[in-house]
Amino acid sequence: MTQQTVKLLDASGRVLAVARVADEGTHFGGTINLEQTPAELRSLFDDFEEIVNDQMLSFLDAVEEKIRSWRIRALFEDGSETPVCDLQVFPTSEEVSFKVPATVTPRIFPQAETPAAGYD
Repeated sequence: MTQQTVKLLDASGRVLAVARVADEGTHFGGTINLEQTPAELRSLFDDFEEIVNDQMLSFLDAVEEKIRSWRIRALFEDGSETPVCDLQVFPTSEEVSFKVPATVTPRIFPQAETPAAGYD
């Protein structure tokens, strides 16, 4: 599986985190470095992880909405930039996964010319 470095950006273009991801068919997944992540967003990722791990799913929609409000974008190595969907960050294990809109396929992943079902 081909991996690449992806920068996660806020709406103003500020780097929030850096990830190493691979196209896993329905999403991009890999590891994430949160050293540049603002404390407020890091706290949301911590809350997300706790909610998922403790299966407190009734709280999930609220924390996901707060994360979406950051309007996070992915900047791929090929220079393509796109909003991320379904962003999941687990700070403890440094894991990340996200989807991109179906109309976007970073050129670095030529095998993904037609996005797999499941992309938003």
